[in-house]
Amino acid sequence: MTETETVTLEPTIETVTLSPETVTVEVTATASEPTPTPTMAASEPESGEAGLETLDVPSANRPLGLDDFFNPRGEWEEGRWNVADRENEQGIAATIRRANDLELRLQNRFSTLSFDAGHANDSESSECTTQIDILVDGELRETHSFEFNVIQPFKDVDISDGNAIKLIVSNTCVGGTSRVVLSRIQVE
Repeated sequence: MTETETVTLEPTIETVTLSPETVTVEVTATASEPTPTPTMAASEPESGEAGLETLDVPSANRPLGLDDFFNPRGEWEEGRWNVADRENEQGIAATIRRANDLELRLQNRFSTLSFDAGHANDSESSECTTQIDILVDGELRETHSFEFNVIQPFKDVDISDGNAIKLIVSNTCVGGTSRVVLSRIQVE
């Protein structure tokens, strides 16, 4: 936080001269004592602050998309994929060789997280096992592993009293990569 000084000017009209073609007004101003006013400077955030960026907290009762996640890294993208027996499944996906993660910042406003996970049918390898760990503020709350042609539900995972919800997605593949799709993501 920086301080700026606010100075109030008190104008005083000294002379007013009128003539048929002009009006002349002479004004003098007296400055009052400067008043320090704290302001936030965009280029100087306090330590621990994220500057002027604000986070939108997702809404309950609607599927979450990639924009709801905090700074998604890697190759995550939003779209539609065929997953096991589901066609055009709306969700988010990434081609994962080893591991990648996603994080939600929920400001302790929700108690459960639900979603489905699976491999896109067009994945390079069908010989992958994927594990997803769900951490709530660094504490492991739930983990599941699944193989190709399986849709793994994560139903009502307890995220109560959680701000940072991290999904760690890791793959073990026999040659190649797999596109992991997360769909029907909701918080309540």
